[in-house]
Amino acid sequence: MVPEHLVGVFVEAKAFSGGETPLLTQAVVADFIEEGHFYRHLRRSRKLYQQKWEHMQRLCEKHLTGIMTPVAQSAGMHLALVFNHQQIDDRKVCQEFAMKGFGGSPLSSYYHSSRPQKGLVLGFANTSESERLEGMKVLSELPSFFERC
Repeated sequence: MVPEHLVGVFVEAKAFSGGETPLLTQAVVADFIEEGHFYRHLRRSRKLYQQKWEHMQRLCEKHLTGIMTPVAQSAGMHLALVFNHQQIDDRKVCQEFAMKGFGGSPLSSYYHSSRPQKGLVLGFANTSESERLEGMKVLSELPSFFERC
């Protein structure tokens, strides 16, 4: 449910983004929320993602000490890491990481200044423990980390 003073804005946004939603779908979603299922889902999800974040943090300490440092206590379903040596090209690291079958984003792409932080943003929401472990091992062995100035 939307606060009364925002109903018009939401109706307009809904019309712009895709038209009507079937009444049955609306009723099911409303019941899901009113019966507390959505809140329980959010609580479980937050706990799960916190555990995954903590696991990623421990893996960083084990495999990336001296290379990268986590920068955010909570970045949703991502772990933001800053390179300890800012001369490392984070775009190159992302390309190498992708060639090994893993994804990430260069931290510098989130900056619009002349002096961006360099590092990585790694998602972990849809990963298993073994995938996170393998990803951190692969990341720690990338050649670009050993081409430091």
